[in-house]
Amino acid sequence: MVVDGIVVAVSGEKNLTGKIIVHIGLPKTATTTLQSDFFPVFVNDFIEYWGVCQPRGKRGQSNAYFNFYRAVDTGLRVGEVRKELELKIAQGKTVIFSEEMITVSSTTSSTWREKLKNLGNILKGLQYDIVVTVRDPIPALFSYYVELHRDNYSHVRCNIFSYCTYWFQEKELLPCCKCRYCSHFFNNNFGKCLDVHN
Repeated sequence: MVVDGIVVAVSGEKNLTGKIIVHIGLPKTATTTLQSDFFPVFVNDFIEYWGVCQPRGKRGQSNAYFNFYRAVDTGLRVGEVRKELELKIAQGKTVIFSEEMITVSSTTSSTWREKLKNLGNILKGLQYDIVVTVRDPIPALFSYYVELHRDNYSHVRCNIFSYCTYWFQEKELLPCCKCRYCSHFFNNNFGKCLDVHN
């Protein structure tokens, strides 16, 4: 199968064992495009998509999405989500979950560090793969600045340097770049080596 110029091998047969694929879309790394045009293409009898349905505010999200993300965000009901994932794996199904808010600290619940820890607790002992999309940090930060300034902060006078300082220090935004800092947190929470490729 070819999806937007990318060759993807997808078997029409039931897998002997299922797995969980978690896409952690760092901000400004094409997450919305993957959620709207890529992951849903794979849905069939043996592949379920539990990630964000785009556009986020206009399409209803599934209960599976809400339950999974709530467990990641709060650390509550982890056992219930694990049982549902174990059932899907036992049925030979693959579940794809995609959410960029895992890497953004919440003002009402968890930091991104706590979210990664909660996600690690959900997935511990299960068959899973983590997919992390990255981008060169300079165009990513500028793109993020332009988006937020245009949509929310046009009334605020702020230069790009003070903006970046605010988001990385105050908001604890996980850097959307190819760096050891990012790899360290993923490796600590998932026990797998994060290989970053250009």
